Amino acid sequence: MEDFSLEIEDRGPSGALIVARGELSIMSAPGLAVEIGALVSRGVRRVVLDLGEVVFADSTGLGFLLNGLRRLSRVGGQLVLVVPPGHVHRVFEMTRLDGVFHLMDTRAQALGELGLAAVGAEG
Repeated sequence: MEDFSLEIEDRGPSGALIVARGELSIMSAPGLAVEIGALVSRGVRRVVLDLGEVVFADSTGLGFLLNGLRRLSRVGGQLVLVVPPGHVHRVFEMTRLDGVFHLMDTRAQALGELGLAAVGAEG
């Protein structure tokens, strides 16, 4: 099992970039949910979640991503996922969640999509 870690970067007063690494599973997904909840509570409404370094995602991890999307949607927010081609992207396709989430191939594309590219550090 590969360790899971999150790096969170503010992108202006209402934006954030979350970079996830490792395995998004029943063991790690609750931590991601807590972080998304904390961002929403702070007034963040535009979130890019970069899953480019996630090597595995199980159904529980996907469920927590859906909950994060719902939580942001309820407050008029947006969630864009960075999911490059590969194993994790295929999981989104097989579960048809590629039609539910807004998926982008690169972090730069996702940040641009939410107008966060020029805010904060280099992405």
